[in-house]
Amino acid sequence: RSTSRLSILHISHLYRFKGLTVLLDVFSQLVHEGYDLVLDIIGDVAHQDVFKEMMEFEKQPELRGRIIWHGLKTGKGKHEIISRADIMVLPTMNDTFPITILEAMQHGLPVIASRRGAIPEMIDDGQSGYLIEPGNTIQLKEKLLMLIDSNTRREQFGNASYQVYRKNYTDQHFFSGLDRIFNSLQ
Repeated sequence: RSTSRLSILHISHLYRFKGLTVLLDVFSQLVHEGYDLVLDIIGDVAHQDVFKEMMEFEKQPELRGRIIWHGLKTGKGKHEIISRADIMVLPTMNDTFPITILEAMQHGLPVIASRRGAIPEMIDDGQSGYLIEPGNTIQLKEKLLMLIDSNTRREQFGNASYQVYRKNYTDQHFFSGLDRIFNSLQ
């Protein structure tokens, strides 16, 4: 984890509905207010207009070098970036069960994500992360600041996040669930 500069992580292909532009707006505000942050973005270009907006933010003098787009990453390369992050943010407008949240939880990251689909079942709001309303930049900024301003809270939420992952989402849980489904069909 970071010692001074904090890394905010966003994992998703660059679709408008995944909320990257919402995150960029809040990230820009925080950097302009003096917070020492970097935004790591993992995901392939899906919507060219979202990619162009991201690049426009990166051109701002105060943001130059603070927005790092890694493109599509998988396997070890993806996990290396996740392991260096401090907070995962997915302010999606529409999602069902984003696996990227589980990847962050597997690495013990606190997660801020929208109250959509199965996300409220994945994140224990106020314990392992925070839930926000989609597109709500005020809530996103407030919740981000709560984690940015408290090493203790980040650590507690990260530990809780990892425990939720271990309790509910490991490969063993997945295969056990598949076995139950197949056995119920016999």
